[in-house]
Amino acid sequence: MSIPAQADRVVRVNLEQIGKKILKTEDPAKVRQNELVPLINKSFDLPFNIFAFGIKSLSTSVYFTKLKIADQDAFKELMAKVFTQGQDSLRHNPSGTLSIMFNNEHAVLIVGKDTTLRVFSQSSDFLNNKNVMDFSKSQLYDIKKINADLSSMGNMYHFAINFEAGKISGTFVSNVQQESPISLKVPKESALAIISKENFFSLLNKLGIKELIPNASTQDLNAYAHQGFALYINGETEQLKSVVTYEYDDNFEKVEVKKTEAAKVPNLNLKIPLSDEHTAINALRTAQVLIGADSVNNGILPLWNMKYFLKSGRTLFMYAGQDLDTAISTPVQLERDADLVAWIDFQKLSNMASLAELKSYLGVFDQLNVNHESEDTYKIELSFQNKTKSSLAQLIDLITSR
Repeated sequence: MSIPAQADRVVRVNLEQIGKKILKTEDPAKVRQNELVPLINKSFDLPFNIFAFGIKSLSTSVYFTKLKIADQDAFKELMAKVFTQGQDSLRHNPSGTLSIMFNNEHAVLIVGKDTTLRVFSQSSDFLNNKNVMDFSKSQLYDIKKINADLSSMGNMYHFAINFEAGKISGTFVSNVQQESPISLKVPKESALAIISKENFFSLLNKLGIKELIPNASTQDLNAYAHQGFALYINGETEQLKSVVTYEYDDNFEKVEVKKTEAAKVPNLNLKIPLSDEHTAINALRTAQVLIGADSVNNGILPLWNMKYFLKSGRTLFMYAGQDLDTAISTPVQLERDADLVAWIDFQKLSNMASLAELKSYLGVFDQLNVNHESEDTYKIELSFQNKTKSSLAQLIDLITSR
């Protein structure tokens, strides 16, 4: 098996292991109800394991996997249903998150929204066996030793994920050397919380968010933030929203009427340490990320009217609540040698009036926890309300029923 010579990370999908778990669910036919499943199976000669590779110097969110085409008619039908944009031998789905390049024998699937010429050039090389090497001679080949449904190895992190009864669990290993511990804290009772040593703007850039708003590049803003951030949702808060309604005047003409009314929103808070507070604040104001003395550009998070202030001199604090800070009676912060702590209490979120439209999705889950286990290793666990049914079956039900 050949892989890109510059591959520096790999994701493995253990189809054989996942398939056996699906067969053990009480209704495996639900998987086949999705018309794309049999079409994909017919289009490609699927191996027991699918490997997707990331390539050095390209965006960390872009991966390539190569598959052998088994049935040309089925493959053409798949193109017509999923990859509806583009032309000839390069197509992509409407959202631009998946692209595919193909010839008569093989197809290279590109996962990620980065569609630069360099990405397609690497895809073309992979498709035509140029600049490749034998997988068994790569350090990434060690991923075959990991017994997991979904796993990854790379120069920045490793992970292993398994679908179990009532939960999805796994481990995450960070290979990135971080700066000294940060002192950011979040309330222990938060419904959602993330505390990380990652530079906030750098992380957004890695996740494919290149601009907060037009002309506010996350790569440029990266220089103004120190390592670390804390984000949390602690209850709900009320904000005034402008609402447009239509009423009839005395002449029975329909006229537009703007009203202001209170609306509940999740109480979102974000803390970002700044490298140089005065330079950073001026740069963020110039980029229109921050507006005036205390407002955050509504174009970044349209759901919220966020405010900001400098907390403890050098920490930028953005908040949705009316108070400048929420009292933190029992705080949580990073351990001395941890890079990440995170959790989501889905039941708290599903009970929020402001998230009522998402209740049918959120209510399926119970908790997501990311805990520091030892050194660079983290334990990840996503639990469901139903503790006995296969987590994979519950995910399939959630996807196919919506």
